[in-house]
Amino acid sequence: MGNQSPLARGITSSSGALSLSWTRLKRYIRGAIDLRPTQWALWKNPSTLIVWLLSVDVMIGACAAVTSAFAVVRIDDLLRFGPLAAFALAHVIATREPEERRRGAARGGEHVDQTSIWLFTAAIVSPAPLVLALLVALRLDRYRYARKSPHRFVFTTAAIAASVLGVYWIARWTPLHAWITGHQRLPVTAAEQLTAAAAIVAAVAAYFLAQAVIVGMARALVTTGRTSVADLVGDARTNSFILVTLFMAVMASTLITVSVILPVIMVVVAVHSTRAQQSIQQLSIDLDQRTTDAWTDKLTGVSNRHGFEPQVALALATDQALDKDTALLFIDLDWFKRVNEEFGHLGGDEVLKAVARRIRASIRSGDVVGRFGGEEFIVALPGTGTDEAVALAERIRQDVACLTIEVRLPAGDKTHLINPHGEPGQGRTVSIGVAMSPTHGTTLDVLAHYGSQAVLRAKTLGRNRVVVAEGSDNPADSACWKVPPVAIASASLVEAAES
Repeated sequence: MGNQSPLARGITSSSGALSLSWTRLKRYIRGAIDLRPTQWALWKNPSTLIVWLLSVDVMIGACAAVTSAFAVVRIDDLLRFGPLAAFALAHVIATREPEERRRGAARGGEHVDQTSIWLFTAAIVSPAPLVLALLVALRLDRYRYARKSPHRFVFTTAAIAASVLGVYWIARWTPLHAWITGHQRLPVTAAEQLTAAAAIVAAVAAYFLAQAVIVGMARALVTTGRTSVADLVGDARTNSFILVTLFMAVMASTLITVSVILPVIMVVVAVHSTRAQQSIQQLSIDLDQRTTDAWTDKLTGVSNRHGFEPQVALALATDQALDKDTALLFIDLDWFKRVNEEFGHLGGDEVLKAVARRIRASIRSGDVVGRFGGEEFIVALPGTGTDEAVALAERIRQDVACLTIEVRLPAGDKTHLINPHGEPGQGRTVSIGVAMSPTHGTTLDVLAHYGSQAVLRAKTLGRNRVVVAEGSDNPADSACWKVPPVAIASASLVEAAES
């Protein structure tokens, strides 16, 4: 290729680029459209939701087709639509990166962008075929990074089309279209100005409500239990963002009455607004993550000491005020040093994570679990007496004893299954100490002393058991212990001294 002329090299390079583009296009089409209808994610939804999604798609599609069939496109419509479409294209190109980040941050949830500025304006000033063509073009561009299943994206597009058609009809049923496009003089009298204001408010309401009703109905069909207004129409911040966007759309429509070029101002405003919104959203996510990191143990995902202690203090104070017992379980993994020696520290981390998951799965919804340090966990059981606390501790002990854990070996890329058949006592085990409030104390420090002593007693008795501490608020009175009847495995006191 080095001997080719510049022209030949240019032709070769151009053909290669076209070939690459065609390859990407084919990959995009295959990814966007699954040609196996029986495998579509649509069919995984409840039947009522499927009916609603398909009904909306068909009805809005039919309305769009009928409206377009009766529309007339003139030269002045094209001259007015051309700059508007160019502004919309400039907006979506300039905001691709921040919009992609915002959609990614939404994690597949509902997302609102500001292309409504151009769709709302186009619905007022342009014929239906041009408006719908702009809608399809903008939505296809956004689909490339929408991270939504095709049926959800089509449904959302249909909802937006309903909003657009609502504005389109209101603009034609009132003098709004004629005023904005210059076919009729601008309102001068008080009555005309009142009519214009009412028409604009109606258009904004139609755009907002069409999507709110269509999407809200879909939410209602998948929401179980009691539903609130926010569940159906979205949260206040999202709706405020929509209304701000529609206000910008009204401004763009107003600028057209002066010149079709003036809405370019709204491109700058919209791009700045989108980028600012993305920055605010990212900062909010970072703040939430920092807060989570400050209160959560990164390895196991349960609360750390900073997150756990305030919750325990609240539970203790609440139960004391209600004259109820509070139970604290102190859970320590048996022979954890051997795990680190055999599987390395990364293998030990896998064991800790697996045990933490099993503890969370074994406790009740109102209970709180935290990592107390190293291989120690603590569980707070609000409003729980001794017998119920022992039963829950036994359930945790038995669940962990049957746990199958996959760990990666230190050398090579092989994994090992601890207790592959889930047989009790063949895998990792825990020793659990139970401390009760107010029997043993009313603060975490005192209860931790009793719980730790109970754990130590469980280990000296052979591990893999539950021990309940007995005593008073004075730590010196911790000589008596109650040991629930469990199978006792033989172990020497020398072995029991190990953690």
